[in-house]
Amino acid sequence: MITSHSLTKQWIVGIRKKQKTGKINPPVFEKMIFAFALLEKLAENGLDFIFKGGTSLVLLLSDFRRYSTDIDIITLQTEEELRAVLEKIVQSSVFTAYQKDEKRSSHQPIPKSHYNISFPSNYNQEGTITLDVIFDIHPYPEIVEKEIKTAWFESEAPFFKIKLPGIDSILGDKLTAFAPHTTGIPYFRNETSMSIEIIKQLFDIGTLIDHVKNPETVFNSFKNNVNRQLSYYNQNFDINHVLDDIFNTSLIIARRERNVTEPDKTYFSYLKDGIRGINQFLSEGNFRIEDAVLTAGKVAFFSSLMRTEKFEKFGLYSTSDLPDQPEIMNTNYNFLNRLKKTNRKAFYYWYHALEILNLSV
Repeated sequence: MITSHSLTKQWIVGIRKKQKTGKINPPVFEKMIFAFALLEKLAENGLDFIFKGGTSLVLLLSDFRRYSTDIDIITLQTEEELRAVLEKIVQSSVFTAYQKDEKRSSHQPIPKSHYNISFPSNYNQEGTITLDVIFDIHPYPEIVEKEIKTAWFESEAPFFKIKLPGIDSILGDKLTAFAPHTTGIPYFRNETSMSIEIIKQLFDIGTLIDHVKNPETVFNSFKNNVNRQLSYYNQNFDINHVLDDIFNTSLIIARRERNVTEPDKTYFSYLKDGIRGINQFLSEGNFRIEDAVLTAGKVAFFSSLMRTEKFEKFGLYSTSDLPDQPEIMNTNYNFLNRLKKTNRKAFYYWYHALEILNLSV
């Protein structure tokens, strides 16, 4: 159980002092801790759910370095049962109120609701945690159990266990979100820029790829999540369209200022804004354009594996991989050869992505 001390300003200040980088954003960090406190209360009060989304990566990956403050769950329980649990939580915990966001919530085409859960903030008059709930069967090939424990807060017995997608399964889900023209987060939603949210997906995917155990499981999760979206929205595209969207979005990042024609030139400006903006959510280091190009290469490489189902070709970069690496001859992509000198890891992934798709020559 998360200790009450972890919810205090003193705890947050203490963690900030321990961080050599000093990158902790106190209000954001506070929201993340309270998000896990909410997650714990959902489990403690008997809600049966699968915990997914960016915040779940804090439990899955010990080296995850992005702050995430929303709670995303999937449940087969009814909304009435959920509301009964939320009522118990606000009556018996630090959380003070809950309110359904009627504008964002709907049952058609997707059975989803959004709630704002209030808590007493140390930095603002009132803080809120967003709880996103899908009422459906989960689409994940692999489910694991984790205790709600991290280095970011103190815990003591009893420790509550929750169910969440395994690394390969959540990666398949995340990949569908990095496809802005099909299944993913669009560049704008109701005139609000979503560029940071898109780059959060890129960052998460790059981290998850480093921990992949079974690429085929990733693909099965990806297919399940794409097919679910198709069933919800009755859209006129298929899995290959989504994979093309992922690849092309990655290519826009790799092309950088060489995006001279529209609409890619404008798309890159949006993505560049997201790359700058994500740094406020990182616990250490920065995510620079060079890092984004490398990560985009990983994503393109993985999308090519899924497009061809050549999973045996999956492998991460090592320093011995490039000495005699041939150049890319295809004139549509040979601008990537500059990476051989400036960003060797990125070139490794881009070269192999194109090679798998028979596009390198």
